[in-house]
Amino acid sequence: MFKKIPDTFFVGIMTGIVTLFLSYFVVRAVRILLVNHFDNEYLMAAPRVQLYSIVINVIIFRFMVIKFERENTGKGILFSTVILALIYFFLYTKFNLRMN
Repeated sequence: MFKKIPDTFFVGIMTGIVTLFLSYFVVRAVRILLVNHFDNEYLMAAPRVQLYSIVINVIIFRFMVIKFERENTGKGILFSTVILALIYFFLYTKFNLRMN
């Protein structure tokens, strides 16, 4: 299946963005189910969902590089993961932390 997909950096960037958003929505759905089940809205607070999504993307990066031998695709996945994580970190610190 992976033989037909080209091993390019651009494919890796697109794969990284798609998998990051998909993993975010899956982890968020799990969080919503847990919050509704335990009636605790502070379960898995705000940055944890995003961090779990980043961890899932790093695991996907590892599989692409080691198992499927797609080095350029893996580099694109890692690049998009790092850039999106830095954007999230910047926005999180800007809007949630108040500097006096």
